[in-house]
Amino acid sequence: MVGLLGYFLIAFYGNSFESFFLFLILANLGLALTDVATDGFVVEESDKNNVTRIQGITQGSIRVAAFITSFFSGLLIYTEIFTPHQMYFLAAAFPLITFVTSFFIHEKPVDKLSLLEPDPKDSFTLESSLERRASK
Repeated sequence: MVGLLGYFLIAFYGNSFESFFLFLILANLGLALTDVATDGFVVEESDKNNVTRIQGITQGSIRVAAFITSFFSGLLIYTEIFTPHQMYFLAAAFPLITFVTSFFIHEKPVDKLSLLEPDPKDSFTLESSLERRASK
């Protein structure tokens, strides 16, 4: 919602450099929050074997989406189909889509006791490493 607010403010009130700059910081803060939440979901839902692959996919997707939206927004402004203010209004749809789809994420319930007792398989102590080698 922070990104949505930033883009709406640019679309309606971004008439000076100062206001545009402040509203763009707000929009990018929303993007940063979304990126942190995405990284959290990746870490939470993946195991240590595929976390780097999934992290790469999400970062690559962000970069491809940024390129596509930058290219087409520039093209639409250049051909005078949209004004810059209209383009920022349209860009506000993307954080809105992210916000709406976030309600469809179903997290697994966590037992409070499982948070207090670490799983011995996830331990990386020297003793557990020596025990695993000895059992092989």
